[in-house]
Amino acid sequence: MSSNITVLNTGDSKDRRSQRTRETIVRTAERLFATHGVEGVSLNTITTAAHQNNRNAVQYHFGNKKGLLQAIFDKHSPNVMKRRHELIDQLMAEDLPMAIVAAKAMVLPLAELNATNTLNYFLNSEEGIRLQRETKLAELVAEQMNHIPSSLILQRFMLLAGFVFHSLSEHARIRNSDAKLGVLSDTELMVSNLIDSCAGLLSAGASDHSLGLINSLKSAGVST
Repeated sequence: MSSNITVLNTGDSKDRRSQRTRETIVRTAERLFATHGVEGVSLNTITTAAHQNNRNAVQYHFGNKKGLLQAIFDKHSPNVMKRRHELIDQLMAEDLPMAIVAAKAMVLPLAELNATNTLNYFLNSEEGIRLQRETKLAELVAEQMNHIPSSLILQRFMLLAGFVFHSLSEHARIRNSDAKLGVLSDTELMVSNLIDSCAGLLSAGASDHSLGLINSLKSAGVST
């Protein structure tokens, strides 16, 4: 009996050490990616900075850089989603225009994280990070674009998401640079302007040229 308990405790201890190692590597990678960018940091650099004796620690726990990026994103994703849901409920109760509600829900949770430099690695990443489906936000955004053809809504949503991510990332780069860029370095103004711009993108109609292109694609048998 006592022997079995010892084995179980040993296994639990090993699991805890493994979890602590993963958490250490994730925290270290976050800091390095935020400072130097995804491409500017090697796995060896992360391993050394995380004080890991095993040179293959990152590969062992995460497989590769993409796996590590996914782990970092997964760490923050639940809080971003939770914050967005709270914002939507709060802002809808304030009787704001729905385009503003949707824009704020998209921007503010990421801007709050971006202010601490925790998501810069993701915003500039081309590693194919898996995004969690945020149904509540997606439905709200889609409702604000019901004045354009359905074939344009998904594409515009993708444009909107990319615009938010890369705008925040570029602002973080500007803010953290040594250059004196005045108003461009002001985070509060940048976030407010970004929300205004997103609301405009949500409200914008489709041009005759875009509508003509859709009709041409349909005529050619392309699924829209």
